[in-house]
Amino acid sequence: MNDKIQSGLHSILSRAPVVPVVVVERAADAVPLARALVAGGLPAIEITLRTAEAMDAIRAVADEVEGAIPGVGTVLDAAQLEEAEKAGARFAVSPGA
Repeated sequence: MNDKIQSGLHSILSRAPVVPVVVVERAADAVPLARALVAGGLPAIEITLRTAEAMDAIRAVADEVEGAIPGVGTVLDAAQLEEAEKAGARFAVSPGA
C-alpha cells in the first residue's frame, strides 16, 4: 500500500473507535441513519453492497450528510469500486481485507 493511501485510510479510521457497517434496504433510510451516526461520534460509515439500494445510499450520504465519511463494503471487483467512488465513497473494504 502506498504512503498516500495508507495515510488517508489512517486519517479516516482514526476519527472514531469503530466503523459501523450498515446494510441499507431503502435508500431513503440512509440519510437519517448517517446523521444519527455522525451525531453519535461515528462519522466513518461503511455501507455494504449487499442490496440494490447501496449505491444510492452512498450517494445520498455523501451529498446530504455533513461530517459523514461514507465508505463502501463488500466490494468484489474494480467496476464496483469505480462506481462507489463516483457515488462519493471515500474508502472501500473487500471481503477478507
